[in-house]
Amino acid sequence: MQDPQFITAPDGSRLVVLSEVLWNRLSRVVEENADLEAARAGLESIESDGGIPGEVVHATIRGAHPLVAWRQYRGMSQADLAHLAGTSQAAIARLEKVEPGAGRPATRRKLAKALAAPDWALDG
Repeated sequence: MQDPQFITAPDGSRLVVLSEVLWNRLSRVVEENADLEAARAGLESIESDGGIPGEVVHATIRGAHPLVAWRQYRGMSQADLAHLAGTSQAAIARLEKVEPGAGRPATRRKLAKALAAPDWALDG
């Protein structure tokens, strides 16, 4: 491997000239480090907030609303969830028909808690 060269730019800053092979190797290392950091952050999130069960993930991939997917995963009816969350069955029905993440954040957090899901699970 060739050693890098150092040059001085007209403004006095020092620049490094690398071979393409070394540049490509360093680029891969940077990308791999970013991937590792993202994986660590995801693992920390799962450990602190809980994860999303595979059944819920697959249901949402197939197009289910996250609220419906979680509710069905927990074996709850809309009325069951409404009772646990302190809201009405009609409110649950409305939320299941709108864009995921709609509704007040406080309501989504109450529903997530009632579903034993991470706080962010219904944020869309």
